[in-house]
Amino acid sequence: MALRAKKEALQLAEVLIEEEHAKLARDAEREQIKRRIDNAKAQHDAAKEAHVKASVDKARAKEAVEAHRHSLDHIDRDYQQLKGRVMDAESKVQNLEALSTSGKGESALYGQAMPKVLRAVDTANWKGTRPVGPLGMYVRLKDNRWADALRLGIGTLLGGFAATDYQDRAMLRKILDDNGL
Repeated sequence: MALRAKKEALQLAEVLIEEEHAKLARDAEREQIKRRIDNAKAQHDAAKEAHVKASVDKARAKEAVEAHRHSLDHIDRDYQQLKGRVMDAESKVQNLEALSTSGKGESALYGQAMPKVLRAVDTANWKGTRPVGPLGMYVRLKDNRWADALRLGIGTLLGGFAATDYQDRAMLRKILDDNGL
């Protein structure tokens, strides 16, 4: 009986060893699964963080595009205004060049009607001396660096006239008014 009991004890020990090996294999498999789950969770968290960052970057990019579009609209509006001003200035230059080459001379610089005003002044009968003007035709600068200062200081007077008699002044005013000056 002792041999049989020892054989049974040996078989029982082998069964226990097999069960423990199975538990050990299951535990190792669980550890491997747990590591896979942890890796998958880390990848998920990284992907989620990248998605949030991409969403923030996308929102910032949209804001930047909108700001640039708004800036472009302002620049385009300014460009159109400046282009219009350049065209107006070029038109005025062409008109002045045309007037100066058409024989109307310097007087045309004081307005398109100035040559007509000068003809009316020349043909009118004055009580005193004939009025002088436009005064700018009688002003010459020795140094052109003062041109802007002169224009700012007395620029509006350069297109004016000087009369020696009060009645002549009234007639001169009528001639100027009739010609829109």
